[in-house]
Amino acid sequence: MINSIIHNELIILLTIVLLGYLIGRIKFFGISLGPSACLFVAIAAGILGFKTHQIITNLGIIFFVYSIGIQAGPQFLKLFKSKGIKYSILGLFTVLFGTAVTIGFASLLHLDTAAAVGVVAVSFTSTPALASAIDAIKNYLPGDSGSASLGYAIAYPFGLIGQIFLVQLAPKFFSKQIQEEKKLDDIEKTQQGLTTKTYILKNNNLAGKTIEELQLHSLCKVNVSRFIRNGKTHLCLPNIKLEFNDIVVAVGTDEELHKFKLLFGEEADSYIPLKGDIKVRNIFVSGSEITGKSLKKLKLRETYGINVTRIYRGDIAIPPTGNMSLEIGDSIRIIGTKENINKFIKIAGSEKRRLDDTNILILAFGMLLGAIIGEIPLVIGKYTFKLGIAGGPLLIALVLSHFGRIGKWSVRLPNATKFFLRDMGLVFFLTGIGTNAGYTLPSIIEKQNILPIVILGALVSTITLITSFLLIYKLLRVPILQSLGAMCGATTSSPSLGTLVKTVDSDSPVLSYAAVYPISIILLTIFGQFFVVISLGILK
Repeated sequence: MINSIIHNELIILLTIVLLGYLIGRIKFFGISLGPSACLFVAIAAGILGFKTHQIITNLGIIFFVYSIGIQAGPQFLKLFKSKGIKYSILGLFTVLFGTAVTIGFASLLHLDTAAAVGVVAVSFTSTPALASAIDAIKNYLPGDSGSASLGYAIAYPFGLIGQIFLVQLAPKFFSKQIQEEKKLDDIEKTQQGLTTKTYILKNNNLAGKTIEELQLHSLCKVNVSRFIRNGKTHLCLPNIKLEFNDIVVAVGTDEELHKFKLLFGEEADSYIPLKGDIKVRNIFVSGSEITGKSLKKLKLRETYGINVTRIYRGDIAIPPTGNMSLEIGDSIRIIGTKENINKFIKIAGSEKRRLDDTNILILAFGMLLGAIIGEIPLVIGKYTFKLGIAGGPLLIALVLSHFGRIGKWSVRLPNATKFFLRDMGLVFFLTGIGTNAGYTLPSIIEKQNILPIVILGALVSTITLITSFLLIYKLLRVPILQSLGAMCGATTSSPSLGTLVKTVDSDSPVLSYAAVYPISIILLTIFGQFFVVISLGILK
């Protein structure tokens, strides 16, 4: 019985996760390993002869990068458009610098090309770079590809620990800037949020026209919900004609409300009460009948006699203009009579449970498509590269999350699901890598002096990470939180990002990581083969 337990891969995996998280909570001078402690517990387990299946590592990579892509997608293009050139420079410089440093130190430590290939892959925690380089080694150094894999396995834990400590130390040195940036992020979110104000109609050109005839959304992204005339409150329905000196309630961003004021009239201090049967309700959209269709096509005012004044998708406030469509999980504020609101709720739904459900069909489809895309070979001249098991799912997740849906289905993931995939993916990946490294370590020690490889892995990964950060923060002048995320993306270090996000308690690094990562992963996959060719003339 005991023998069957200790050789059960599931029990081994769960034990490593449990012990890793317990050890990861221990702090030394305010620094802890966090989930990365699972790596070192896994190495110890591997040395003792325990193994986990490769599928654990692969699932870990896909879970992690897919959750990152889904989270970053809605703002990814906006960020990349504003800083795309900077991030491209960062990715290219980091790859070239890391390669040059590896060759330089490998020459001083008298390491051969195959072992150095493993170390350069470690400095970027990049399995695709290793795979690409191994293909080249098979052509130029037949029989030496195993040394590259061993170099990677030996150096990886020691390179990673340097990165983990660095991403926890850096925020301590820049704590003041980080707090200021987090405050600015909060202010920006507030400014981008929706505000409610009242205005008096003073434009004679608008007086006497119906709400529908005003075509407000063609001029500004503002919704009018109710108005007061002669002391009585009314709903702003399509066929209602506004009169001079009517006071209306308008909802929109500060910028759009300013446009509305110039068009409509004076801002008023009046509060328009909800009198009679008029009510306001906040509901969650869970009915498929109204999702995927624009508000213009739904004609909620005409059909249901209600106004939608606010839409919240996650933490993002969205003006409810005519072209905007509703998605399952949206939180919307509606105003109307009690009877009309209740009728609408029966169609729209407000079942909290459905919002917590994860659409496994869409999740599995996205991950499967990403894995397939990652395996498609791309040929450039005589060189072939792939996005790999990390690059493919990340790319698909970014695209799907940006567009928000596949046909009528939303690709939205509940926050709990995103955080679970991110954290569990990281732990699975570290466990798989660690047990493999630990299992092969005793046999490697017998055949080879591992000290130079350990030193090289720790030096190169740490120096590359620091230099990458200094370039993006000091020279390219990107804000500190985005710089830290871009640093992790340039070195394709998913474990470092996971630790960083928990350390700074902010999602800002995720966006810049996702912007830089695809650039670096493509460059590394291509450059893995070039590295072999270049180092052959310098190393043994």
